[in-house]
Amino acid sequence: MNKNKFLLIIAILQISFFISWYWLENNKLHDPKSQEILVKITPIDPRDFLSGNYFILNYEISNINNYKDNKKIDKSKSTEIYAVLKKDKEWFVADYITINPPKVRDDQVVIKGTINPDSANIIFDIEKYFINENSKEPDRDKKIEVLLIIGDDYSARIKAVLVDGVEFKG
Repeated sequence: MNKNKFLLIIAILQISFFISWYWLENNKLHDPKSQEILVKITPIDPRDFLSGNYFILNYEISNINNYKDNKKIDKSKSTEIYAVLKKDKEWFVADYITINPPKVRDDQVVIKGTINPDSANIIFDIEKYFINENSKEPDRDKKIEVLLIIGDDYSARIKAVLVDGVEFKG
């Protein structure tokens, strides 16, 4: 094997390793501290044609008025906040919000988000869900829930969208 082929193989291996590490780090699926939680959504908005094959998910936990102490948060500017959710039956629902990472009980979980000053809602970066081009959107009249994974950095990722308790295969 000549020197150029050897260097090319080394470069490909390094790139492959970096891509794998980056994907794992951003998805937090490997983290033993990650938690899975189930949240309810309000009706889905129409498909977002500007972003491609995505549809918009509106979460009940995104409405800042659902949180206790929401009057203490300045809603007029884009502020990073920590939303504390509490377990209520099978779902996690809004409890309170704060600008500092809080200490929580075993029945609570924290998600980091940003205040959207235009709507006074909280953006968690989980509001869009990719579906295949030829897939039909879920029926809005059915019970739609989202299974989230919360990383130790308080970021949320969508693990699954459930329609009447069955995973939606978009």
